[in-house]
Amino acid sequence: MAENNSDNTNTTNNASDASNFVELSSPDELIEFLNTNDEKGCVVTFSATWCGPCKASKPKLIKLATTTTTSTSNSSTPISVVPIGYVYENDLDDYLDIFVEIKAFPTYIFYRNGVEISRVEGVDVNFDQLKSMIIRETANNNVDDCVMSTTIE
Repeated sequence: MAENNSDNTNTTNNASDASNFVELSSPDELIEFLNTNDEKGCVVTFSATWCGPCKASKPKLIKLATTTTTSTSNSSTPISVVPIGYVYENDLDDYLDIFVEIKAFPTYIFYRNGVEISRVEGVDVNFDQLKSMIIRETANNNVDDCVMSTTIE
């Protein structure tokens, strides 16, 4: 009997895009990441070492940051591949409370030109919400680098 692929997803990864997922370990690295990815925009994931959903989301974020094309049986929606920064709360300490105002983990924030444009946060966030945010915000900047389906699980 053939094995059933429950998500019916075929992905094409580009090894050169591996740098699109960056682990950040200090406020200086966060600021540099935001400055490096200013015009196109980027997503920063604020995570906690004790947060189960945060741990579970990391492999999916890596896949999202490095996938150039995904096709499923569902219709595809244009989406730009944007750099994704990943940072733990203990690496930023007071910076989170003072400058970012993180209220729940995980929190995904879309930045452009170093300014927060949009965010989704909390345990109930799913990748459809994250991808919808990326689609919306990159469309607002007229950037379409690749096509990705609306569901990555």
